Amino acid sequence: MTNSIVAKVFMGMEIAQDPKVTESFIFCTRDFGQMLTAGLHTKSSWKLFSVNTKYGYLDGVLNPLHKHVQTLVTASTPVILERRRCEAECQEKGIPYERPVDILQILLDESDKYGFVDLEDICGHIMLTVLAAVHSTVDACTNMLYFFAAYPQYAETLYNEQRDILDEQAQEREKERAKLVAKANEQGVAAPEFVGTDLDPKKDLEVCTSTVRKMVYFDSYLREVFRYRSVKFNLTHKARKTVVLSNGQYISKGSKVIINMHSAHYNPELGEDVNEFKPFKYVGQTAKSVLKPATDMITFGMGAHACPGRFLAISEMKILGTLFLQRYSRVAFKDPEATRRTLTEFIGEPQTQPLILTSRHHTCTGEVTSVGEVTSVSATKTTTTTATSTTTTTTTASSSGSFSASVESSSATVAAA
Repeated sequence: MTNSIVAKVFMGMEIAQDPKVTESFIFCTRDFGQMLTAGLHTKSSWKLFSVNTKYGYLDGVLNPLHKHVQTLVTASTPVILERRRCEAECQEKGIPYERPVDILQILLDESDKYGFVDLEDICGHIMLTVLAAVHSTVDACTNMLYFFAAYPQYAETLYNEQRDILDEQAQEREKERAKLVAKANEQGVAAPEFVGTDLDPKKDLEVCTSTVRKMVYFDSYLREVFRYRSVKFNLTHKARKTVVLSNGQYISKGSKVIINMHSAHYNPELGEDVNEFKPFKYVGQTAKSVLKPATDMITFGMGAHACPGRFLAISEMKILGTLFLQRYSRVAFKDPEATRRTLTEFIGEPQTQPLILTSRHHTCTGEVTSVGEVTSVSATKTTTTTATSTTTTTTTASSSGSFSASVESSSATVAAA
């Protein structure tokens, strides 16, 4: 699911519908890891790889990644040609051309600015970005599911929040349609057709980025998830010059500095409940948004070098969380005794601990019986699934079929249950 959303944001709706594109977004990280273990982890090799316009130049080693880049080129070429045809047609007719809103189109429009050589060069840089974007977001989403299972008492609060927001959204859209109909009646013209437009009633309960921004409880929940379970030592930096900190600490040029995130997130000065998981304690505190790095929440770094992809990642997490809360009333560990062990192990480490998903609406569900992939489907009263850090497809088995997900413009959109 995460890869599907990322593919639509990066490549656009038409290209992301190609299953080969989604597969490339899923498996490129694995193939890149294999490349590193093959000995290509030196700085020079990575630099050469990142700037070379022909990504398969080391025959037999980079071919896996070259294959993924070629998949993007093949899938995007006819779409780009059609976009150019539509743009030229609009220019001939003297009407504005509505440009697609996706990263591919932005890079095409700014190719001279960024110095791209050809379409393969653009797709190669997109793949480089995907390498950094997908696996970390999948790990974070899997971690979120573990917290759903470990603290099920908070799920209904999150579910009720989204329902209230969606109900309000539907009412506002109905009022807007009523205004347009009333205006048409006053002018003596036919009432407008809303089907297939932005005001299509079918979209009244869709969740987009503007919707998830209103989810203050979910925002607080994710901030606490990141604070409560984080990599203890992370965010390695290299000093480019000698620095003396305000406390007198001397850091010589060339030294590597590793941040003690656990110390920052569990600082006793944060309160007596610092060792407790309290997901809604940031509600009403705008400065404590999960998107705003601070000294007490440095998961995304700080300052000028704070992770620029956090906005997309958090939107994806909220959308995926929304899907699960809509579909399942309860998420639980199959072995409750393993809860603490799962939450204290290294984030990203594959887990074999299954999750039991109880459907809100149905009783027949699928069963995932191995890590990383769905191997069988059976009729049961609940869904047994293994959530791992390698893929989110293991946690999307649904008794009512696949989830409905789409991206409009650059916003991830899912249809509410």
